[in-house]
Amino acid sequence: MNDLTPRQAQIMRFIISEIEANAIAPSGNEILHHLGISSRQSLQRHLEALKEKGYIEKRYGATRHIRVRIDPDNNPSEAIKLSDQ
Repeated sequence: MNDLTPRQAQIMRFIISEIEANAIAPSGNEILHHLGISSRQSLQRHLEALKEKGYIEKRYGATRHIRVRIDPDNNPSEAIKLSDQ
């Protein structure tokens, strides 16, 4: 989507791929490690922006607190149509 920064789109693609592969969202540490993000605060800013844009929901107090907002057919890949940028 055009309203995402390249890093936000990268984070979304990783989250969706992990949900599709493992049926569970990645933890913050897994996102940091996989994408080479060095700052937890930076990741939190990106996740907060994704939440504000309506792409994810966050459940506070849980290790795997990210939930992708899905389309009516419960297909996260279709809900988040991201082009490879």
